[in-house]
Amino acid sequence: MHFSDGELWLAILVIGSLTYLTRSLPFWGKSDSWMIAWLNKQEDTMANLGPVMIAALAGVTLTSSGMTAIHQGSILAFTAASGAILLLLILRVNIGVTVIFSILVYWLTICLI
Repeated sequence: MHFSDGELWLAILVIGSLTYLTRSLPFWGKSDSWMIAWLNKQEDTMANLGPVMIAALAGVTLTSSGMTAIHQGSILAFTAASGAILLLLILRVNIGVTVIFSILVYWLTICLI
């Protein structure tokens, strides 16, 4: 996908604005509003907001990266690296180690094919 400079900056502006809105919206109401009171009762819901947003971003990233891998003929390497990431995250390995290991798996898979 190719973007002009104007389109790229517009996309960055929209993404930044939406990110700000999703994070600041709960605090816009009055401190005694029913929404703030309800959100304060929902500690588990708010605690899950970060992981849910990360999962949504991962879904978007994997979808576009998967389509690119299919078009480039590197779906096996993409699948192997994605599997390595999933396995290491399930095992609760450090995120830095997970990234380095998945890059290594991707590279080895490309070299062996």
